[in-house]
Amino acid sequence: MRRKLVLFGAGERGAKFLCMNFPHEVEAIFDNYKCGKFYGIEIEKPRYISNIFIVVACFHYLEIRNQLISLGYCEFEDFIPEQIYGKKIAVAYGNCHAEIVRQYLGRNRDFSKEYGFYPFPMIQAMKDDFDYEQILSHCNLFIDQAIRDANRYGKKYASSALSDCLSQTCLRVCIPNLYGLPRCFFPQLGGGGTGFLPSGEVNIMKWYREGWTKEEMMDKMLEGGIYSEEYIISLWEEFREKLLIREREWDIKISDYIFEHYKTKKLFTNPNHITSELAREISIRTLKYLGYKAEYPYIIPAMDDLEVFIYKDVKKALGLEYDEIYIRNYARYLLMEERDVDIEEYINQCYQSCAFYLSTQNGATDLNV
Repeated sequence: MRRKLVLFGAGERGAKFLCMNFPHEVEAIFDNYKCGKFYGIEIEKPRYISNIFIVVACFHYLEIRNQLISLGYCEFEDFIPEQIYGKKIAVAYGNCHAEIVRQYLGRNRDFSKEYGFYPFPMIQAMKDDFDYEQILSHCNLFIDQAIRDANRYGKKYASSALSDCLSQTCLRVCIPNLYGLPRCFFPQLGGGGTGFLPSGEVNIMKWYREGWTKEEMMDKMLEGGIYSEEYIISLWEEFREKLLIREREWDIKISDYIFEHYKTKKLFTNPNHITSELAREISIRTLKYLGYKAEYPYIIPAMDDLEVFIYKDVKKALGLEYDEIYIRNYARYLLMEERDVDIEEYINQCYQSCAFYLSTQNGATDLNV
């Protein structure tokens, strides 16, 4: 007997699904908050009904997933997210680098005709009670970053643990994991900080405590003489060695691109995040590895809102040729003032961050307090 098709979600994503997937086939609408009709179809409160199949078109799928399971439905048998409706199931797993690769792949026409990405959380968003085994057993394509067993979140979230849940027919592709590697470009970010954090710009924090003005800070950054060439070169050699070792685990190689272009293109926003430029190249190589044509004349805003300036000492030691009049050109517009930031605004924001941090420390003068 044919199962009745039900759409969960009378919102923007639900409307898009209806327009793209034969609305006459949807016979009912579930929604937790809305009532009335949606595109002429009566909206109902979610409840258990036998012999139906539910397509969930909501931004918070995992919450709806738990709700449907509690009502007695079984994922994949009774409901799925709209992203994988009529498609093979792909899962992208890792840190925020994997998330932007997922966005690039999802915008490739040929790839998206065959695969849909399950809204699988990145490692930093995983929860201890998340039962990923059932999801991964249905996966057809697993794209991951070879997350180590000794990662900060625990062995349960390592790639080895997740890959054990995959079926024998699932295709696994390991993409680059560059998190924490390129310290050579950002020696000022002590502890691998990402910007205007107390653990970030250690020089500006030090100068702030010593009573320097913002103008004096900017002059010093532009003048140089903070780091020796020998120190920067040692960090660069460390970066090269670690990159080549880590790359052995990856199906998608990227060291050749980095070594060829690092002098003319900014490839990292800080020690923990790649630029949109590098994310695009990784995505192109991943698609080609999978047998798809890959051309992206555009940039998807990624982690560039975390971009920091590279010091003059670093540029001189490593022979970097590009100018940085503005950073965050491809920011995600989360904060409008963080797009097209010049060095004066950058120092101003760091300065304000230092002031705020120290004001919350009750007069503490040690960052380790």
